Amino acid sequence: MISFIIPAFNEEKNTKPTIDELSKAINFLKLKNYEIIFVDDCSTDNTLNVVRNYKKFSKLNITIIENKSNLGWGGTVKKGIKKANKKYVVWIPGDNGFKYKQYVNIISNIKNYNVISSYFINANERVFYRYIFTSCYTPLLNFLFNLDFPYYNGLTIYKTNILKKIEIKFNSHIFQVEIWIKLKLNNLLSEVNFVQLKNQERKQVSQAFKVKNSLKVTLSFFYLVFYYWIKKIIYLFK
Repeated sequence: MISFIIPAFNEEKNTKPTIDELSKAINFLKLKNYEIIFVDDCSTDNTLNVVRNYKKFSKLNITIIENKSNLGWGGTVKKGIKKANKKYVVWIPGDNGFKYKQYVNIISNIKNYNVISSYFINANERVFYRYIFTSCYTPLLNFLFNLDFPYYNGLTIYKTNILKKIEIKFNSHIFQVEIWIKLKLNNLLSEVNFVQLKNQERKQVSQAFKVKNSLKVTLSFFYLVFYYWIKKIIYLFK
């Protein structure tokens, strides 16, 4: 039924809690047809040993992939997507950012949608800079790409076959926005459902807000705007 991808870089303290929360959801929902694909992005700490030991003593269906070079968040998720072979796929941050009830909530709403995404009903309780950023970023994306979404980077479940119909270019944190845009351009967003989740604020600083990653995201953003409107213009003149 569903492939769970866990991308991780230097998450030795969070790896076990992340899988524990996912395991609770799997047991609560009594899922049988699932797989957990753990993709390590060249961690320099003990992350790999933690997940190997977890797999050794657990009954969970866990596959471990080791990147040969550091690919970044998007690149690591893409490795997992290529390996996924269930009907649905979802990627879960390896920093224990979600609790099992949130997984249960979104998985229970799959039904027959192409995409099931989520947003926080108490977003104002997030760290201030993240709240301000999201409050500006989401309306801007909706305006530029002619969409009407409450959030773009939430926990999201996709039908695996529609993801494999598009080419995902970026390895940075903006790759999830890229997916939304390319699904729209390929008329694959006709069946989308958004689920409300209560925010569980993470203690870690998001990797996306580090200077190096911010520059990558900014450049990728301008590329996506250019790509989208060129495609729209070409379509108009066909």
